Amino acid sequence: ISIKNLRQLLSFGLPFQANSFLALFKDDLITLYLGKILGFEALGYIGWAKKWAEAPIRIIMDNISRVLFPVLSRIQNDKEKVTRLIEKILHYQTLLLAPVMIGMALTMNMFVDVIPKYGKWLPALPLFYLFSFAAFLSSYSTPFTNLFNALGKVKISFYFMIFWTVTTWILTPILSKIFGYYGFPIVQFILSFAFIAVVAKAKQIIPFSFIKPIYQGIVSAAIMGLVIFFLKISFPVNIFTFISIIIAGGLVYFASIRIIFKIDIINEFKKLFIYE
Repeated sequence: ISIKNLRQLLSFGLPFQANSFLALFKDDLITLYLGKILGFEALGYIGWAKKWAEAPIRIIMDNISRVLFPVLSRIQNDKEKVTRLIEKILHYQTLLLAPVMIGMALTMNMFVDVIPKYGKWLPALPLFYLFSFAAFLSSYSTPFTNLFNALGKVKISFYFMIFWTVTTWILTPILSKIFGYYGFPIVQFILSFAFIAVVAKAKQIIPFSFIKPIYQGIVSAAIMGLVIFFLKISFPVNIFTFISIIIAGGLVYFASIRIIFKIDIINEFKKLFIYE
């Protein structure tokens, strides 16, 4: 192997592996630190809220990422195809995540009420709301970090990871001292707005529309949220109303997408990775 090729491999491989190390330092080690300064009860609330808030992101975005990176790598020299694929990903992740995140935020208090022994997690609900909002906004960084890596611009995602890691470790001790166990969720809430910088940087590399692919899902999810809210305040909380409200919310969302925006979700997802 030539020196030139070795340098190229190292210039990609080292930052790429460093991202994994920084993710460990940012996420796992901060948990140990929070347990030490806040105690295990507070850490339990934080862990429960974070787990539930990020569950849809883990399920949906992790699977998208596994497919997105190799696909982007194959078409990286065709900017038009890359643009179309990025806009598709934004469109589909919003169609999936927006209703799930809004629905969970509006019904989680009912879930805690109706599930036996879950009442102990009531103090964690405000943390859950902060983590949910942060997770939803942060999900819009994921396609673009994959884009940077696939295009060989791994240093960009590395610099963003450094920023997220350093800022997390600077702000968490300060805000935890001021706000207790609300401190770390507030840090995540603040950092989630970094997706704006990630999107702006991606637009310097590949031209794409950000608002156009996502607004249908956001608007339809907001309509669903209003219906769920009014149903919640109109009926007593029990397992029957909890399930009924979830079903009603889902039907309203699908109807909104279909009637207002003429989108057939099932057919749309069949075309997800047809990028030619």
